[in-house]
Amino acid sequence: MLGNKRISLIVANDSDSDIKVNIGVFYSTSADTCSLNISSDKLTITSTIANPKALSEELIKSAQNVQEAAGYLTYKNITEKIALSDDEPIYISKTFEYKDELFTLTNYEEVNSKDIANYQSNDTDNYYTCLDKETCQFLYQIVAISESEEIKKLPDDKEEIIKHYHLTKYNLLKGYLAGENGLRKINNNYAYFGDNPHNFIYYNCLNELDNSTCELWRIIGFTYDEENKKYLTQIIKDDGVVKLKYADEKQTWNDSHIQKYLTKEYKLHSTVGLKEMTFKQENLTDLNSKISFLTSENKTMITIINLSDYLNASICENREVNNYDETCLKNNWLNKNEDNEWTNTAKYLEPYQDEETNELIEPANNTIYTVGLSIKDEKIQTELTIRPVVYLSSITFLTGGNGTIDNPYVIR
Repeated sequence: MLGNKRISLIVANDSDSDIKVNIGVFYSTSADTCSLNISSDKLTITSTIANPKALSEELIKSAQNVQEAAGYLTYKNITEKIALSDDEPIYISKTFEYKDELFTLTNYEEVNSKDIANYQSNDTDNYYTCLDKETCQFLYQIVAISESEEIKKLPDDKEEIIKHYHLTKYNLLKGYLAGENGLRKINNNYAYFGDNPHNFIYYNCLNELDNSTCELWRIIGFTYDEENKKYLTQIIKDDGVVKLKYADEKQTWNDSHIQKYLTKEYKLHSTVGLKEMTFKQENLTDLNSKISFLTSENKTMITIINLSDYLNASICENREVNNYDETCLKNNWLNKNEDNEWTNTAKYLEPYQDEETNELIEPANNTIYTVGLSIKDEKIQTELTIRPVVYLSSITFLTGGNGTIDNPYVIR
């Protein structure tokens, strides 16, 4: 072999006991090669980070609350197609203002959909649109426009070709409020809270060595695994994957369409650090009661958030459902300012005695709590968005990033 090549070897012990590792090395005394001196060319790590607060301090440099001014996040290279109006004008500008949770285009132009292809962002100019108005909550930076044709039948067997235009690739700007952000301890676990904590992470990559093939996820927090006495990192996909009914008849996780979809159809390209986790489906009897659990325990590698995850992500210290006001909803990074999404928390009604017949009535338990712009229970037959949640084992290595949306954490 010509030249030298240095390879770093990491040997990690994820147990509480000492282990012995034998490493075999082939070497040559030729002048063109180098040999490895086992006794001197090694580094033994004898300390571990057992406390997730210390781990978080290492990741984001401080677990202290961070004050941030109101601002916006830019989600890049979204490809969910948006149809452009054929009749209404489209408002486009190179500049905008962000104030009072709204984007306002400045010095904007009104253009027709057929002309919008002239306003795709490039290396020198960026073009923004609120679509059919000049003020919006979510702002689109135009990256790519597509054109399609429809053949319309006319009288006398004539045809007319009608062109339609779509926004097919764009960067989406979403605002957030000014508030406190950080990591806090809740019972024996830790949760990221606030409107914009630095908890972005790359995951589910097609190619682990190419971050551009990764999806954007966020860290919910650190959950203590009682069985193995270690903390697991809980992460959630930043955007939804599909709309589904929760179930047809029963409100239990094992009978749900979501469980079947995530375990049989959803593609997890990455298995880096993936950990099977035992969990109990949450249960809430009414808005004034504490969260309890349904009796069945489940083991899974992929699930969706619980209502408690959503409550813990808010800036509010009082995280009971009946005290969750508009401020708590807005200052919550899990709130996507979109339609509600499913949680894995059932609304359970206890059997009750009929006052007239004295019979024991079994209520229809067929609702699950949903979260987003509000917290409400929905019938299980409703179609709503889901966002996958997985647990990463304590052996996962951080190799880069600082947790911001522009520089998410990278793991191996």
